[in-house]
Amino acid sequence: MSKVYYKKRRMKLDQKRENKEKTRKLLVKYFSAKSDSEKQKIREKLLKLKPHLNIDEYISFMKDKIKIS
Repeated sequence: MSKVYYKKRRMKLDQKRENKEKTRKLLVKYFSAKSDSEKQKIREKLLKLKPHLNIDEYISFMKDKIKIS
């Protein structure tokens, strides 16, 4: 395999990791947000990161997974 292939693959994996971290941070902000307007802004950002998902179901699913202290 060529170096270009591995470079592209590594870039893709790095991008995936960054998106995962951003999503987790946004979810933590969402669960700790007080007002509905804050939550709405965060939902829009989540939708940009994960346009293929149903955000309502995703948030309810992740609520159990993320523990907020």
